[in-house]
Amino acid sequence: MTTDAAIADAGAEAERRVVYLGPEGTFTHIAVRHLFPAGSGLELQPGASVAACFDALAHGRCGRIVVPVENGAKGYVGDTVEQMTARGAELAVLASAEVPVTFSLYRLPGDRGTLHTIASHPFGLAQVKGWSSARPLKELETPSTSAALELLARERTAGMGAVAAPGIGDLYGLEELETDLQGPSVNATRFLCIGRGPAGRAEETAEGYVAFLAKDPAALAPALARAAQDGLIPAVAPAKQGPAFGGYRYVLELHGPGASRAAAPLAGVPGLIFLGAYAHSAVRLPPRAEILLRGWIP
Repeated sequence: MTTDAAIADAGAEAERRVVYLGPEGTFTHIAVRHLFPAGSGLELQPGASVAACFDALAHGRCGRIVVPVENGAKGYVGDTVEQMTARGAELAVLASAEVPVTFSLYRLPGDRGTLHTIASHPFGLAQVKGWSSARPLKELETPSTSAALELLARERTAGMGAVAAPGIGDLYGLEELETDLQGPSVNATRFLCIGRGPAGRAEETAEGYVAFLAKDPAALAPALARAAQDGLIPAVAPAKQGPAFGGYRYVLELHGPGASRAAAPLAGVPGLIFLGAYAHSAVRLPPRAEILLRGWIP
């Protein structure tokens, strides 16, 4: 029979687990190691999808998740916004981290034949268009950039390449043949660390975010007015709720110095749910030579 003590131990163990959008070697993996470096005492576990990460959190299989929320070139990540709007007050946003996004081409060891196919996440494929459009290539979309590496390593298809983060070929037994496929303009993706709600109040940060869930458009108006008054940058991401026309919900983020001060005046607005006030940090990648020599998952 399971004892109360065993149940408590299992719960404590789950609280020390962080589930992130996997597999190993994704940009999310880089973000989670930035937020929870070696020695933090936490277990990092990859999740198969954004929805799987949120499910793990909802069912108590982990204490926190790390998922992508916004790409500098492509905007908000639909899967994450959809989960946030559906789960609402169950969530507490705890931190934000920004990772520079650069891409390399990986192939099977010794495969130097004509490249006919590349695989990657849709955002990755979009960001290397300048490079890929110069040659006739078939594109395969995968759930993550590292899933493309897994696919290539498993299928062993000659003439196929995978586009993913630099320095991670050894994780999958692949060769890194070209770097900086995205060109001179380096993009970035922002990630959120999310725990279970209700959200608490974070200390004031010099450069931070505050997030809300709005159940109807009218609830956005006072928040946008507050942003204009305080000089904050607002961002609104809609997500469809149900098959009927209309029925949207919205994730609202206010960004800028003093953003957390905006939370208190908006706490009583009907239809506006506070998700968290949180700090933002940027990942600093090591020099390119170091990435290529030893890889970089810190």
